[in-house]
Amino acid sequence: MTLLTLFRHGTTGKELKEVSETWECLQQFWILTEQRDIMKFFNIMYECNDARDDYSRQKEKRHALK
Repeated sequence: MTLLTLFRHGTTGKELKEVSETWECLQQFWILTEQRDIMKFFNIMYECNDARDDYSRQKEKRHALK
């Protein structure tokens, strides 16, 4: 839902589907290839942030042991 609201300007989450519909109804939306590529990179950004945070925690533990 969040990604669709980014690409369908002026649309809120409540406008994307009816309360009685499941989230599978969102498959009806046509998304451009360029938008799919952008969505792939969102995941990479979060993976990098997770790796950075893990490294920071490991570094803090090493300093705490000294």
